[in-house]
Amino acid sequence: MTVLALDHVNITCTPDEEAATIAFYETELGLERLPKPESQRSSGAWFRIGAQQIHLSLDEPDRGAQMAASRHVCFRVADLDAMEKALREAGAPIAADQRPIAGIRRFFTRDPAGNNVELAEHSGRTDS
Repeated sequence: MTVLALDHVNITCTPDEEAATIAFYETELGLERLPKPESQRSSGAWFRIGAQQIHLSLDEPDRGAQMAASRHVCFRVADLDAMEKALREAGAPIAADQRPIAGIRRFFTRDPAGNNVELAEHSGRTDS
């Protein structure tokens, strides 16, 4: 049995954070929004990133637990400095990398629902 690839990551937000969280992924990060299958709830949103997807679902997570969780989605970017500048200008929080990895520059932010988002630029590495 072999895992072939990452298919999608599901993240959550509360109903009152839905519009701002969708805007973060679609506008701030520039992800392509996908139509959801008719069999799925109309709330939330799906986004494409290459062959993978991010699914945003509505939930009522405890805000403290959401903010304390280390779970996250990581997006590989071509220009980390430009991404950080754009997110700062949009008012997104920026957290420096507290555990650097050789060959990878990265920082963390939070979407409006508190989901942890890592943005990384790889220097010649293609294995992670």
